[in-house]
Order: sequence, then structure tokens, then C-alpha cells
Amino acid sequence: MLLTDPFLCALLVAKTIEYASYKSSALADIAGKYAETGQKEKATQILSQALETAKTIEDANDKSRALADIAGEYAKAGQKEKANQILSQALETAKTIGDADDKSRALADIAGKYANAGKKPNKEAMVHMHGIVYEANPMAIMKIWE
Repeated sequence: MLLTDPFLCALLVAKTIEYASYKSSALADIAGKYAETGQKEKATQILSQALETAKTIEDANDKSRALADIAGEYAKAGQKEKANQILSQALETAKTIGDADDKSRALADIAGKYANAGKKPNKEAMVHMHGIVYEANPMAIMKIWE
């Protein structure tokens, strides 16, 4: 079989990954490459697979990050409304993270993805982003809003 699609081989390998968090991440990355080359329909098909995989992740931290990454790729593919819907799911999941540091990082990541999707982050994400991310690295907030 001749593979003429440069990302098809990566996609075939990604589909064999056993762990859902790694699989969803790989699928989202591949979808991003399709979107970058203008193949947005193919990108959204793969993102749909990544989303279904991410929904099976049990760990709240891994799941919220996977959902946020998928939302970021949807935004890059021009589907900002879909991105915002998934970010809402990521935020709800992040609220259940037990470890305060992991929760803060996840919320800050979600806030940045909201900004990239063209929507203001909600109040809870903003409080965490400004209160915790700023203390750790004041320049991080500036980079999020660039």
C-alpha cells in the first residue's frame, strides 16, 4: 500500500496507542498538522476521535488537559464554538482535580485556551490564572494574552 498522505502513517500508529491520554494527545497533534495544511475537514474528523478517546480518561488532571488541548486544536481549525464547548467540559473536569498545584496549572492552561479561542475565560479560571500563575511567573500572563 502506497501512503500518499504524509500524516496517514502517524495517524495509523496513533490509533494503536493503548493509553487514552497518550492516544488523544497524539490524535490532537496530528489533527493540528492537518489543520495547518488547510485540511480542516480531515482535522475535525480526527479531533472527533481524539475527543471520544479523551472522554474515557479516568484521571481528572489528564482528562482536563487532554480536553483543553483538543479544544485548542478545534480553535486552530476555525471551530471556535466547538472549542469553547470542549473548554467548558475541561473546566468542569479541572474543578474535580484534588491536587491544588495540578488544579491551578490545569485552570491556567484552560484560561489560555479560552483566550486563543476568542472568548474571555470565566471568573474561576481567571482568578487562578492571575493569582497563581502570576506568582509563579509574571510574564506567563503576558504571553497568554499576546
